[in-house]
Amino acid sequence: AILPDKEPIVRVAAALAKYQLTGEPKHVGVLIKALSDESIAVRGSACQTLGLMKAGAKDAVDPVTKLLDHEELRLCAITTLGAIGPAANKAAPQLKKLMDDRDEEIQLRAAYSYWQITGDIKHALPTLVKTLGSERYDRQAIQLLTEMGPAAVDSLETLVVIYRVEEDATFRQLVGVAIKKIDPETAKRLGIR
Repeated sequence: AILPDKEPIVRVAAALAKYQLTGEPKHVGVLIKALSDESIAVRGSACQTLGLMKAGAKDAVDPVTKLLDHEELRLCAITTLGAIGPAANKAAPQLKKLMDDRDEEIQLRAAYSYWQITGDIKHALPTLVKTLGSERYDRQAIQLLTEMGPAAVDSLETLVVIYRVEEDATFRQLVGVAIKKIDPETAKRLGIR
């Protein structure tokens, strides 16, 4: 009875709740409709909810891809497309272009989402490694490389150099966790536990 509610944000919340209870993305249509709502908050909430549904939101790829042109919702759309994974393959060319965006966070997230969708580490990894040099987004880059695990093995040389010279203990620990996830043997040789 909540899904027909006249308030779009209530419908989005109800679709999320039903998904969390059942694990079935039955209400993707409600969320797709909410992506064209006049409220940015409603569109953003619908986009995030679709991302939580991962491949279950495959029917939303086209409308989410349209959000890549919306400056305020671009980052959410990038993340959601990556979460949908290979089913969002038709968005891959646009994400690849966004790896050259002027905004480093857009570049970083686009590279990671591109990898989630295509599995193409060759094109995604250079952007992620380049972002390791960014004071603003280096921690995000480390987190994403950690999530990539062994697929990010070609970043290992750079991560080891950072690990050896980093003075900030917290940041060094993050780099250590990434190294351990990417290549446990290298981590062991460096004394990372």
